[in-house]
Amino acid sequence: MDQEIVIILKNILLPPGGLLLLGLLALVSGRIVGKIILAVTLLLFYLLSTPFVANNLMAGLERHIFLTPEEVNSSQAQAIVVLAGGLYEEAPEYGGDSIKAFSLERARYAAWLQRRTSLPIIVTGGDLAKRGISEAKLISQTLKEEFGSKILATEDKSTSTWQNALFTSRILKSKGIKKVALVTHAWHMPRAVEVFKLHMVDVVAAPTIFSSGRSSINRSLKRDWLPNAKAFRDSYLALHEHLGMAWYRLKELAGLT
Repeated sequence: MDQEIVIILKNILLPPGGLLLLGLLALVSGRIVGKIILAVTLLLFYLLSTPFVANNLMAGLERHIFLTPEEVNSSQAQAIVVLAGGLYEEAPEYGGDSIKAFSLERARYAAWLQRRTSLPIIVTGGDLAKRGISEAKLISQTLKEEFGSKILATEDKSTSTWQNALFTSRILKSKGIKKVALVTHAWHMPRAVEVFKLHMVDVVAAPTIFSSGRSSINRSLKRDWLPNAKAFRDSYLALHEHLGMAWYRLKELAGLT
């Protein structure tokens, strides 16, 4: 499916788009039905904005624990593969395009691992924003110039996690690399591991930036049940990952892998 269509569908189905559609449905429905739909919409908006719900949604994804450099070495991984996480377009302080926070966080951890394991780094991520330069190249540039990292290869054609795995698997095969340490955010790791394994890449998960924490109904109202923007963002990210995994499984069942 065309990437533009996928982006549109995601924005429609996931919050806040999905909640806005429910709100519109409430407006055009009958008085009683409309009130019920509106109440459900407001309840969902509230729940997704609470740290309690967001933390639990994230905890369901952050199943892979962090690894020590010693564990990465003992895993017999032959390279570090880092997944791109977005572009910071027209960054005025850098005089042009740079990488956004997700990409920087992943790059930093890949550099940290390389200093302690001496494994080469492969960066994967295409030009999603159609800026004329891939995310992988910008991340590689940051890794070399700001972290002193050595880059073995860049994959700069992919526009999704699925394509990250597909195109990177070809690079790994050409270089005789059979096992890699996969670096991405902890909440993104289950989907990334799933598709890399589908493309016959042996991976050891090396997650970074854990968003979930212990959450309890008995904790303070302010911490767990008062809505905030960060919790809503984390809920969105978690739902995005679940939707992505469901889509990949549907593709596999339909024989589109």
